[in-house]
Amino acid sequence: MHQQLARRVAVSSVLFALALSVAPLAAAPAKSTADPSFALERGADGVQVYVASRLRVDELINRHLATWKPGAPLRFAEPYEVAFSTRTLGDWTAGDDGFDTWQVRLRVPSAVSINLGFSRYVMPQDGTLTLYSADKSRKIRAFTAADNGAHGQLWTPMLDGEEILVEARVPKLRRDSLELELASINAGFTDFNNPMAVLSGSCNIDVVCPQGDAWRDQIRSVGAYSRGGIDYCSGALVNNMRNDGKSYFLTAYHCGVTASTQASVVIYWNYENSTCRAPGSGASGGPGDGSRAEFSSGVVVRGTSSATDFTLVETQTPVDPAFDLYWSGVDASATLAPGAVGIHHPRVEEKRISFANDPLTVTDYLGTTVPGNGTHLRVFTWQQGTTEGGSSGSPIFNPDNKRIVGQLHGGYAACNDTRSDWYGWTNVSWNGGGTAATQLKAWLDPDNTGTQSFDGRDGAPFTLAVDPSTVGVCATAASTDIGLTIGSTPGFSGLVDLSASGAPTGSTTAFAPATVAAPGTSTLTVGGLAGATAGNYNLAITGTSGADSVTRTVPFALSSAAPVAPALTLPANGATGLGSQPTLSWAASAGALEYHLQVATDAGFANLVVDQVVSGTSYAVPTPLAGNTTHHWRVTATNYCGDAPVSEVFTFKTASAPGQCDDSTVQTTLFEDDIESGTNGWTTTGSTGASTWVRSTARANSGTYSWYANDLGTVSDQRLVSPAIVLPANENPLTLSFANWRLIEQNGAAACHDGGILEVSTDGTTFTQVPSARIIGGGAYRGVIGSTYGNPLGGSQAWCNDPARPFTEGPVLVDLGDYAGQSVHLRFRLGTDSSVSKEGWYVDDVKVTSCSAGEVDVIFADGFEGKP
Repeated sequence: MHQQLARRVAVSSVLFALALSVAPLAAAPAKSTADPSFALERGADGVQVYVASRLRVDELINRHLATWKPGAPLRFAEPYEVAFSTRTLGDWTAGDDGFDTWQVRLRVPSAVSINLGFSRYVMPQDGTLTLYSADKSRKIRAFTAADNGAHGQLWTPMLDGEEILVEARVPKLRRDSLELELASINAGFTDFNNPMAVLSGSCNIDVVCPQGDAWRDQIRSVGAYSRGGIDYCSGALVNNMRNDGKSYFLTAYHCGVTASTQASVVIYWNYENSTCRAPGSGASGGPGDGSRAEFSSGVVVRGTSSATDFTLVETQTPVDPAFDLYWSGVDASATLAPGAVGIHHPRVEEKRISFANDPLTVTDYLGTTVPGNGTHLRVFTWQQGTTEGGSSGSPIFNPDNKRIVGQLHGGYAACNDTRSDWYGWTNVSWNGGGTAATQLKAWLDPDNTGTQSFDGRDGAPFTLAVDPSTVGVCATAASTDIGLTIGSTPGFSGLVDLSASGAPTGSTTAFAPATVAAPGTSTLTVGGLAGATAGNYNLAITGTSGADSVTRTVPFALSSAAPVAPALTLPANGATGLGSQPTLSWAASAGALEYHLQVATDAGFANLVVDQVVSGTSYAVPTPLAGNTTHHWRVTATNYCGDAPVSEVFTFKTASAPGQCDDSTVQTTLFEDDIESGTNGWTTTGSTGASTWVRSTARANSGTYSWYANDLGTVSDQRLVSPAIVLPANENPLTLSFANWRLIEQNGAAACHDGGILEVSTDGTTFTQVPSARIIGGGAYRGVIGSTYGNPLGGSQAWCNDPARPFTEGPVLVDLGDYAGQSVHLRFRLGTDSSVSKEGWYVDDVKVTSCSAGEVDVIFADGFEGKP
């Protein structure tokens, strides 16, 4: 990375604070834009829209200009840390085709691009995840079960614009198997139309220009990539001595690709301008039209060393042959090149090419003299083009043999600066630290041939497609066919020999024909299944033409007979007192591939509460079941020969839900107010500053009215006090429930700037806050209120920003058992600080109940008979 960029480019490795438009207290620091304050809206299409706080593009660029330091990758986006899933955000709709669809829109005002980081991605069979631009005119190819990684993460490419539509589509019976948890919304702030933004220098040369004609192969090997959705570097696909097309990618150590970040790497291939913009022209210094549609998500680190600033990774899945990439050759000999050619992605922009005519010299990083055992190659100056931020990790080529001799570490070069660049030298990286984890040799010469310089290669000049891509068959079918299509790249018309391995034990394989003139087709027949061993196999189908080969792996499941009925194990038949989300287990059924689990609240299974296909032999119910309810459950084993007889039906009974009475008692209402018939004895006693508690028609859980207090941008302590409520001595549980909707200023993921609390008093004068342990349902306090900005409730646990939890999510439940036998007042209290106003807090349908053995007098809120 270039040292001169400190005065030019927006880069930082930490989040930072920005001033708000409303001034805080004089001695207090400004609040941070890391505050994930957001709103939920509905788009014109009815889809829920998550709206984050506005991206302050100018301020981000300014801050990065001032804080960038050498040795950091180029930053192009700001992360918004979130914690959402398909159960807490967005909307599900049921289709008529057996599929359910989940959608949500994500908007970051002023963002120029958005990419996403999923901390949990598990896609069931036949499911898809697709990202669209706001108007659906552009999309990222569908992610499927093939994108399930061992690390369980998924990081997406960027889509231009400030809003994207996220859509998951899964089979109805596999809906509960979908695991989709969003951890980071990464908003791009590099804005080509912002006069403060820094574009790549106009002296750069597009790779499609005539200067690149002699380097067409090597150009196809170079890619740009993002790490963590926010940082950006370059690198190159490299060949190895086996010439086997393994997708190794060479980049820089300082770009920060490690075992903990490797899942977040997204490599963009063939990202280049479609025309040659004349070097030195305004067009060359402006935005291009390159596409980022071709990408690889996720890599595995193979070798890395800080001494020569190299990292070698392998893509998580083989690169798509349709991308028409090239694997560049490598020269790790001690021979010094007479000049240099660099291919790179400056400034998060399209691919460029640069030329240096002076011989390379060996120095230490940023050194100018030739040491006895230097680690870097020095490019004295670039005669055509340059390198810039984002070029880090890009390859430098020996112009004599067109092989990579190093990757960019850093330097001073720029369009207006003729000073040097330094590249980590492959000659030193070859043996590196002497272990596979610290060198190139173990990966690029795995057979230890001793060769240190070798040519590049194209991808195979033909393609191989299979249909179907997965096979499931019963042995009674005797045989099954797989269709093969062999395509050819331009200029290839050779013969492709076909072979197969990994078929079911005891089966046979035959191709018709076994040799295909590309382009062409063939059929693979897997026969002898009646005598083959049942099981799950990976059938590898390989096409070979000379030294080139392509392999496609087809998961192949063979069943020999329908399975037997599974035996249910846990919970035991007739079990009682179970939690609301029990784990149901059963014994494996021989030959079963999947199990169809059903749970119902009736013996005839008409009222299904769980209807799910499960691959294992247990299932943790994800959605709470009704309390104090008998449930019936059964399991059917299935495979490709058919379904087993349904299992025996077991029953279990769930324990009473929080605040619910069990079968031995009846629920008695001690107090109830739906806020529909006046103030009914509620007061705002003790409020300080402005008090805004009022009966409002803006948002109500039931009827027309709810209590409402505005989250002010000034210091206030707003108190809403209930009339006295008499709690009996021996009728536990005693439970308060109330509905609420709130948009109260939050501070980070787990703290509050403003906040609401609940208090209880037994004398009408001294109030004590209800502790978190007594909130038994409906959402605990979000976090502690900060004391920096003068909030009277500073230091208290409180409820704040939560528009993702509307009234319909259910009431807050509070255990009032500590006050049995006493008369109490409830107090809803909203504390605000000196800046930033939000919509506020709505409270509705306040109710107190007990569980008693017989009838007791009921005091209703309407009329308040007997109230003091």
